[in-house]
Amino acid sequence: MSNHNQDNRRIAKNTLFLYIRSMVLMCISLYTSRIVLATLGFTNFGIYSLVGTVVVMFNVFSATFVSSTQRFLNIELGKKDGNVKKVFSAALNVHLGLAGCILILLETIGIYFLNYQLDIPNNRLFAANFVYQFSVATFIINLISLPYNALIISKEKMDVFAYISIYEGLAKLAIVFLIQWSPVDILIYYSFLLFLVAISVRLLYTLYCKKNIQDCVKIKVSDRGLYKSILNFSGWNLMGSGISILTTSGMGIVFNLFNGILINAAKGVADQVNHAVGNFTSNFMTSLKPQIVKSYAAEDYEYMQSLISRGSRFSYYLMAFLIFPLVFEADNILKLWLGNVPLYAVEFVQVILITNLTNAFSTTLDIALSATGKIKYPQICFSVFQFLNIPLACLILWLQFPPYFVYVGSLGLGLITIYIRLYFLSSYKLIDIRNYLKNVLFPIVLMTFSSLLVPICLYKIVEHQGFSVLVINVIIMEVTIFLSIYFWGVNSTERQTLKTVIRNKFHHAK
Repeated sequence: MSNHNQDNRRIAKNTLFLYIRSMVLMCISLYTSRIVLATLGFTNFGIYSLVGTVVVMFNVFSATFVSSTQRFLNIELGKKDGNVKKVFSAALNVHLGLAGCILILLETIGIYFLNYQLDIPNNRLFAANFVYQFSVATFIINLISLPYNALIISKEKMDVFAYISIYEGLAKLAIVFLIQWSPVDILIYYSFLLFLVAISVRLLYTLYCKKNIQDCVKIKVSDRGLYKSILNFSGWNLMGSGISILTTSGMGIVFNLFNGILINAAKGVADQVNHAVGNFTSNFMTSLKPQIVKSYAAEDYEYMQSLISRGSRFSYYLMAFLIFPLVFEADNILKLWLGNVPLYAVEFVQVILITNLTNAFSTTLDIALSATGKIKYPQICFSVFQFLNIPLACLILWLQFPPYFVYVGSLGLGLITIYIRLYFLSSYKLIDIRNYLKNVLFPIVLMTFSSLLVPICLYKIVEHQGFSVLVINVIIMEVTIFLSIYFWGVNSTERQTLKTVIRNKFHHAK
């Protein structure tokens, strides 16, 4: 029990580091997005959003490989006689081979699609090609360096991510001011500066690992079984990520084909918000994931189930503090943030934020599935439903529904996959669906309805005008969310722990 308490404290500490990181990065991201949109203009911003989808796509792609590598590293760390150096070296070799294969595809099929299939103004095609090349170079550098990220996460050195990420955010903030005095085409200059930042970030992570982590040593690995296991696991994960990449890029392309380049500016704004908010979910999961996988490797299934249950609920609650006010105040916040808001940007943001809430607790289930290594059939099911987003989007836009209905359809498909995750975990004897519904989903539903009741009534009664009213509404909503979590969202033991923490905080403050 004492070890579990120590693990819980480490999770809380790492989560705090990562949340501070996210708060700083979100503020920087939202500010820089406004300046970038104003400086580039809707057309250039739409082009960057469309072509720069390569970066978004491959961030998902990269996350798959870092997740796969991290899983094997955590399994080794969970064993008494694990060989972390061997797994790290094998992962490096795998990533080098993949980088070469993908580079060939990007420089052939990708180039053709960019120049002959996308709806980009002819006078901006030259600049779009530069954006594409810088995006590809950034991806390849990141892919080769991913095992270093996985090693840092597995060792639970989350403070490193906090410090380096804050540096990355500040560097991007500096870019915002530099592009206003661009010596060349502003879109090309912006892409080049982002590329330089990406290189510096990778160097910092790599240098830290080599200097501070003993297992960061490349040795010769000839174990075919290990390579086969890594490639098999990564392959099934890659299928799911490949479909996710197709969906992410496909959405932008479908919007472009049906509605033109300006709708991509609205999608770009929504993607910025999605990326900033999504960091909060990923931060909690990043600190939680090593413990779930290690507990599975150590066959401590009771503790693993406890982590899944608490991780699902508390990640949702933490996201609720951020997302509920943003959904209600999306129109006013976007006007304050951007000034001139692209058409449909508000609706895109609202639906995407709600989708993030469902991802907040379903991601914990993904971690548990990943820990088992039995991901073939789950990934096939997820991929089918993920792929359905593209034909569904085409149908919705062909029927001339508003564009934001595309994201509503995507949200519906995502809810179905949550049940699929529960089904597979139940079949692996790692979770009981009835207990999960009782201990996770039921408290979440109660907390959600009780926390939204007061804000809905408030919006019906009070006329919304001015920044001061916005601030008051947000404060009332945050207090309501906290009270709802306290009375409906936690069990008696967690409530008592929360009381103790609050009492101690007040005691120290006196």
